[in-house]
Amino acid sequence: MMRKKVFVAMSGGVDSSVSAALLQKEGYDITGVFMAVWSFDAAQDKQPFFSKGVFECTQTDDRQEAMRAAAHLGIPFLTFDFEKEYKEAVVDYMIREYTLGRTPNPDVSCNKHIKFGLFLQKALELGADFIATGHYARVQSDPNVPNTPELSEGKEKIVEKELSYKLTGIFFEIQKEIGRFCRERQYADMFEQKLKERGVLFRRESREDIGGRKSNILDFIVEDKIVVELKAKPYITKEDYYQISRYIEPLNIELGLLVNFRQEYLKPKRVLNSKLYKNKFGTFGSDSEHSGRYTLLAGVDKNKDQSYFLWTLGQEQLRRTLFPVGDREKSEVRKLAKKFGLPNAERKDSQGVCFLGEFDMKDFLKHYISEKRGNVLNEEGEIVGHHAGAFYFTLGERHGFTITKKTPHDAPYYVVAKDVTANTITVSNKKIQEGVNAREVVLSDTHFVSGEFPDTSKKYSARTRYRQPLASCSVRIEGGIPSVVFDAPRELSAPGQSLVLYDGDVCLGGGIIA
Repeated sequence: MMRKKVFVAMSGGVDSSVSAALLQKEGYDITGVFMAVWSFDAAQDKQPFFSKGVFECTQTDDRQEAMRAAAHLGIPFLTFDFEKEYKEAVVDYMIREYTLGRTPNPDVSCNKHIKFGLFLQKALELGADFIATGHYARVQSDPNVPNTPELSEGKEKIVEKELSYKLTGIFFEIQKEIGRFCRERQYADMFEQKLKERGVLFRRESREDIGGRKSNILDFIVEDKIVVELKAKPYITKEDYYQISRYIEPLNIELGLLVNFRQEYLKPKRVLNSKLYKNKFGTFGSDSEHSGRYTLLAGVDKNKDQSYFLWTLGQEQLRRTLFPVGDREKSEVRKLAKKFGLPNAERKDSQGVCFLGEFDMKDFLKHYISEKRGNVLNEEGEIVGHHAGAFYFTLGERHGFTITKKTPHDAPYYVVAKDVTANTITVSNKKIQEGVNAREVVLSDTHFVSGEFPDTSKKYSARTRYRQPLASCSVRIEGGIPSVVFDAPRELSAPGQSLVLYDGDVCLGGGIIA
C-alpha cells in the first residue's frame, strides 16, 4: 500500500517543523515546502517600505531554518515562489483597504489565497494527497452528515476542465469590468455577450422539463455540458446547491456552476451530477477520507487557537488539510521539538503579518498614503485635536492622534468613527457604545465552512478580533443582508475586519464587517 503524500508548509518555525516530524512518525511520505513571498531586489522599486534598513524581513533566515529542519528529518525540501501573488492578495489588498477607510485582515487573505489557495493547488498538481500546516486548529469529519455535492479538485478528476476554466475566466472579466454590485440581469447580459464573442454555444433562460414540469427556468446551459446559475448575493445556501443538483441530474449534465458574484473574491462553486461522476470515475480513496461533512474546530490550546484566521476555508480545503499540532498545547509542541532534536526547537514564535512579521502599520501606510493633517472631533462634533490622516486609524484605537482641548477628567479617548473623505476622526471616552446599533454587525462576503447559512433560530458566539473573548449572539438575514446581533453592547467593530462565528468549538465561518 502506497503511503499518502503530504506537502508540509514549513515556515522555519517550531510549529510547522513539529508538524512535519509528527506526520513522518505516523508514516506519511513528507515533503517540506517553503513559500517565498518577498525579495529585497523586487522590493526596492515596487514597495519602498520593504527595503533593507527600514523593514527587517526575515525570509532568508526563515528559509534557512526550514531547510535545516527538513535536513534533520531527512525529507525532500522545495521552495514555491508566490511573490507576485502575495503582493496582489496581501500587500496591495492592505493598501487598498486602508485607502478606502477600512481595516483589513491580511492573515485571513493570506490563508485564503496563498496557503490554502495557491499552495494547496500546486501541492495537488505535484501529486500530494494532503497539505499540512502548523496552525492551532482541528479538522473533524462526520461520515453520517452528507457533504454538499462539490467537485473534487484532484487534477485527474476535474469534469469539463477546459470549458469550466474558460467560463471562470469570463466571470472574472465581468467582475473586473462592472464590479460585484450590479443587478443579476446586467450580469447575465454581460455573460451572454462574452459567450457570443468567444463563439460558445449556449441557451439562456431555458425552460426545461424537470420532474414532469416545464416551469423550471435555468439561467444558462452552456454547450449542453454545464448549467450556470447566477446568484446576486455574497453567500451560497444549501438550497442553492440542491436547486442546481435538481437541474443537472434529469438533464444528464455532469457539471453545474453556482456564481455568487457579490463575493469580494469570486470563486464559482462546482456542483457535480454525482451519479454520472461515479459512473465515469468510480470511487476515489477510502470512504472515511473523502465522504461526509468536514468541520473546522478551534485548537485545543485556547491561547494559541488560530481558527479565527481560517474562517474562509471550505469543504475542499479541509478535505485535503492536516493540522498536526491543533490537538496539542503549545508547551507540548515545544517539548516535542526538543524530543525530535529539531534545530529550531528554541526559536521564538513569529508575530505580525502573515509571512512578513512585525512592523508598524502606520509607518507602512505612510509609504503609500500621504499624510494629511485633519481634525479630531468629539461626539458633539467639536474640534478637540488633530491627526496625520484618517486612513491610519482603526475604530477602538486610542493612540496616534493629539488632543488639544483639555477636559475635566483624564480618561483615554477611543476612535469611534472616521470619515476618510472629510479626513476626520471622532473620539469618545466610552469604549463600549450603547444602543441597538452597537450590538448589530452587518456583514459582507460571508462564507460558511459547511456551505450552509447557520440556523437563525439558534444562539452562537462570535469574535471580531483575534483572541477577543467570544460573546453570545444570533444571526439573521433581512433583505438578503446577513448580520450578527450580540446579546450585549460590544466594543466597536472596525469595517473590513473579520467577524467569525462559533458553535461551541466549531468554527462555522464568518464575514467581513461592512
